[in-house]
Amino acid sequence: MIVACKIWLEMGSESTRKTKERRKQSKRKKRENEKKKKTKKQKTKTKMKKQTQNSRLLEVCRKCTYPRGKVDAGSEWVPG
Repeated sequence: MIVACKIWLEMGSESTRKTKERRKQSKRKKRENEKKKKTKKQKTKTKMKKQTQNSRLLEVCRKCTYPRGKVDAGSEWVPG
């Protein structure tokens, strides 16, 4: 059986508590960073989708005789 004084035991428990807190903080930071990355990726995806949609509309508008916009079934020019 190992005999240790009370001060030594308290110091040991304090250091382990601090390391546990550090580990928790690092895990929390990792999770937050992953969330940020995911939201950033989603934002870029939506941006790219919007850009492709806009480019498609522009291509259609260039092909048709109207300068920019959509044409209804009644052939009325609707600015888009």
